[in-house]
Amino acid sequence: MPPHPMPDKYNSIYDCLNAGYAESLKKSKEIIIGTKNKATEVVPTEVTPTETPTFVEDLKTIKDTNDYTVSVKEIKIAGKSIDITFTYKDGTKTAAILTPQQDSVDIKSLVSDVKGQGRGTELMQEIIKLADKNNTKLTATAYNFTKSPVDFYKKLGFKVDGEDQFGASFVSYTPKAVTPTETPTETIKPVV
Repeated sequence: MPPHPMPDKYNSIYDCLNAGYAESLKKSKEIIIGTKNKATEVVPTEVTPTETPTFVEDLKTIKDTNDYTVSVKEIKIAGKSIDITFTYKDGTKTAAILTPQQDSVDIKSLVSDVKGQGRGTELMQEIIKLADKNNTKLTATAYNFTKSPVDFYKKLGFKVDGEDQFGASFVSYTPKAVTPTETPTETIKPVV
Protein backbone atom coordinates (compact mmCIF):
# COMPACT_ATOMS: atom_id res chain seq x y z
CA MET A 1 0.00 0.00 0.00
CA PRO A 2 1.46 3.42 -0.89
CA PRO A 3 1.89 6.12 1.76
CA HIS A 4 -1.25 8.08 2.46
CA PRO A 5 -0.85 11.83 1.85
CA MET A 6 -2.19 14.01 4.63
CA PRO A 7 -4.12 17.08 3.51
CA ASP A 8 -2.99 19.49 6.24
CA LYS A 9 0.18 21.06 7.58
CA TYR A 10 0.63 20.74 11.33
CA ASN A 11 2.00 23.14 13.91
CA SER A 12 3.85 20.48 15.90
CA ILE A 13 4.96 16.88 15.72
CA TYR A 14 2.33 16.18 18.39
CA ASP A 15 -0.55 17.46 16.19
CA CYS A 16 0.85 15.55 13.20
CA LEU A 17 1.11 12.34 15.24
CA ASN A 18 -2.48 12.62 16.46
CA ALA A 19 -3.80 13.22 12.94
CA GLY A 20 -1.73 10.34 11.56
CA TYR A 21 -2.89 8.00 14.29
CA ALA A 22 -6.57 8.86 13.70
CA GLU A 23 -6.13 8.42 9.93
CA SER A 24 -4.43 5.03 10.39
CA LEU A 25 -7.38 3.81 12.48
CA LYS A 26 -9.78 4.98 9.75
CA LYS A 27 -7.74 3.22 7.04
CA SER A 28 -7.47 0.04 9.13
CA LYS A 29 -11.26 -0.08 9.46
CA GLU A 30 -11.60 0.37 5.68
CA ILE A 31 -9.21 -2.53 5.09
CA ILE A 32 -10.97 -4.78 7.62
CA ILE A 33 -14.40 -4.03 6.17
CA GLY A 34 -13.15 -4.76 2.65
CA THR A 35 -11.33 -7.96 3.62
CA LYS A 36 -12.91 -11.38 3.43
CA ASN A 37 -11.21 -14.57 4.49
CA LYS A 38 -12.18 -17.70 2.49
CA ALA A 39 -13.31 -19.46 5.64
CA THR A 40 -14.91 -16.57 7.50
CA GLU A 41 -15.89 -13.00 6.92
CA VAL A 42 -14.06 -10.43 9.00
CA VAL A 43 -16.55 -8.27 10.84
CA PRO A 44 -15.19 -5.16 12.54
CA THR A 45 -16.24 -4.75 16.14
CA GLU A 46 -15.96 -1.69 18.30
CA VAL A 47 -13.85 -2.48 21.35
CA THR A 48 -14.94 -0.61 24.42
CA PRO A 49 -12.30 -1.20 27.07
CA THR A 50 -13.29 -1.46 30.68
CA GLU A 51 -11.77 1.59 32.22
CA THR A 52 -9.33 1.64 35.07
CA PRO A 53 -11.10 4.60 36.72
CA THR A 54 -8.77 5.22 39.64
CA PHE A 55 -5.71 5.47 37.38
CA VAL A 56 -7.53 7.78 34.96
CA GLU A 57 -8.82 9.99 37.78
CA ASP A 58 -5.37 10.09 39.38
CA LEU A 59 -3.88 11.45 36.13
CA LYS A 60 -5.84 14.61 36.87
CA THR A 61 -3.97 14.98 40.18
CA ILE A 62 -0.55 15.49 38.56
CA LYS A 63 0.39 19.01 39.60
CA ASP A 64 1.84 21.90 37.61
CA THR A 65 5.45 22.73 38.47
CA ASN A 66 7.65 25.78 38.03
CA ASP A 67 8.76 24.28 34.70
CA TYR A 68 5.48 23.15 33.12
CA THR A 69 1.68 23.14 33.27
CA VAL A 70 -0.28 19.89 33.05
CA SER A 71 -3.29 19.28 30.83
CA VAL A 72 -5.34 16.06 30.97
CA LYS A 73 -8.24 15.58 28.58
CA GLU A 74 -10.33 12.79 27.14
CA ILE A 75 -10.05 12.25 23.38
CA LYS A 76 -11.70 9.84 20.97
CA ILE A 77 -8.89 7.73 19.53
CA ALA A 78 -9.21 3.94 19.63
CA GLY A 79 -12.29 4.22 21.79
CA LYS A 80 -11.73 6.41 24.83
CA SER A 81 -8.20 7.69 25.34
CA ILE A 82 -6.56 10.20 27.61
CA ASP A 83 -4.18 12.91 26.38
CA ILE A 84 -1.77 14.14 29.05
CA THR A 85 0.41 17.07 28.04
CA PHE A 86 3.16 18.95 29.83
CA THR A 87 3.49 22.46 28.34
CA TYR A 88 6.79 24.07 29.26
CA LYS A 89 7.47 27.77 29.82
CA ASP A 90 9.13 28.03 26.39
CA GLY A 91 5.91 26.80 24.72
CA THR A 92 7.21 23.33 23.84
CA LYS A 93 5.19 20.25 24.73
CA THR A 94 5.70 16.67 25.80
CA ALA A 95 2.62 14.48 25.60
CA ALA A 96 1.34 10.92 25.90
CA ILE A 97 -1.84 9.31 24.67
CA LEU A 98 -3.02 6.55 27.02
CA THR A 99 -5.84 4.09 26.35
CA PRO A 100 -7.29 2.27 29.37
CA GLN A 101 -7.84 -1.45 28.75
CA GLN A 102 -9.55 -4.06 30.89
CA ASP A 103 -6.43 -4.94 32.90
CA SER A 104 -3.85 -2.36 31.83
CA VAL A 105 -3.23 1.04 30.29
CA ASP A 106 -1.75 1.12 26.78
CA ILE A 107 0.66 3.95 25.93
CA LYS A 108 -0.36 4.73 22.35
CA SER A 109 2.19 7.49 21.83
CA LEU A 110 4.79 9.53 23.62
CA VAL A 111 6.12 12.61 21.82
CA SER A 112 8.16 15.64 22.73
CA ASP A 113 8.96 18.81 20.83
CA VAL A 114 12.40 18.76 22.49
CA LYS A 115 14.62 15.67 22.51
CA GLY A 116 17.39 14.70 24.90
CA GLN A 117 16.41 16.89 27.85
CA GLY A 118 14.61 14.22 29.90
CA ARG A 119 11.11 15.56 29.25
CA GLY A 120 9.72 12.24 28.00
CA THR A 121 11.29 10.52 31.00
CA GLU A 122 9.75 13.12 33.32
CA LEU A 123 6.24 12.47 31.95
CA MET A 124 6.70 8.69 31.99
CA GLN A 125 7.91 8.78 35.61
CA GLU A 126 4.64 10.50 36.61
CA ILE A 127 2.64 7.85 34.72
CA ILE A 128 4.67 5.04 36.32
CA LYS A 129 4.09 6.49 39.83
CA LEU A 130 0.35 6.29 39.20
CA ALA A 131 0.64 2.78 37.74
CA ASP A 132 2.44 1.66 40.90
CA LYS A 133 -0.06 3.43 43.15
CA ASN A 134 -3.06 1.86 41.37
CA ASN A 135 -1.45 -1.53 40.64
CA THR A 136 -1.99 -0.93 36.91
CA LYS A 137 0.10 -2.64 34.23
CA LEU A 138 1.43 -0.40 31.42
CA THR A 139 1.96 -1.62 27.84
CA ALA A 140 3.43 0.01 24.74
CA THR A 141 4.72 -0.78 21.28
CA ALA A 142 8.23 0.53 20.63
CA TYR A 143 9.05 0.87 16.96
CA ASN A 144 12.67 -0.11 16.46
CA PHE A 145 13.77 2.20 13.67
CA THR A 146 16.64 2.70 16.07
CA LYS A 147 17.17 0.89 19.36
CA SER A 148 16.57 4.05 21.40
CA PRO A 149 12.79 3.55 21.97
CA VAL A 150 13.33 0.07 23.42
CA ASP A 151 16.28 1.28 25.52
CA PHE A 152 14.17 4.22 26.74
CA TYR A 153 11.44 1.91 28.02
CA LYS A 154 13.96 -0.55 29.53
CA LYS A 155 15.58 2.29 31.53
CA LEU A 156 12.14 3.02 32.98
CA GLY A 157 11.67 -0.60 34.14
CA PHE A 158 9.73 -2.02 31.18
CA LYS A 159 10.54 -5.48 29.83
CA VAL A 160 10.38 -6.62 26.23
CA ASP A 161 7.57 -9.17 25.76
CA GLY A 162 8.18 -9.88 22.07
CA GLU A 163 8.61 -8.48 18.57
CA ASP A 164 6.67 -8.58 15.34
CA GLN A 165 7.98 -9.26 11.83
CA PHE A 166 8.35 -5.52 11.18
CA GLY A 167 10.71 -4.97 14.10
CA ALA A 168 8.29 -3.45 16.60
CA SER A 169 8.85 -4.49 20.20
CA PHE A 170 6.01 -5.04 22.64
CA VAL A 171 6.99 -3.78 26.08
CA SER A 172 5.24 -3.84 29.44
CA TYR A 173 5.69 -2.45 32.91
CA THR A 174 4.53 -4.47 35.89
CA PRO A 175 3.65 -2.20 38.80
CA LYS A 176 5.73 -2.41 41.92
CA ALA A 177 3.82 -3.07 45.10
CA VAL A 178 3.37 0.19 46.94
CA THR A 179 2.86 -0.14 50.66
CA PRO A 180 1.50 2.72 52.71
CA THR A 181 4.09 4.49 54.79
CA GLU A 182 3.86 3.35 58.36
CA THR A 183 4.03 6.00 61.04
CA PRO A 184 6.05 4.85 63.98
CA THR A 185 4.08 4.68 67.19
CA GLU A 186 5.65 6.04 70.30
CA THR A 187 5.97 3.62 73.15
CA ILE A 188 5.06 5.17 76.46
CA LYS A 189 6.88 3.64 79.36
CA PRO A 190 5.09 3.68 82.66
CA VAL A 191 6.81 5.66 85.40
CA VAL A 192 7.62 3.50 88.39
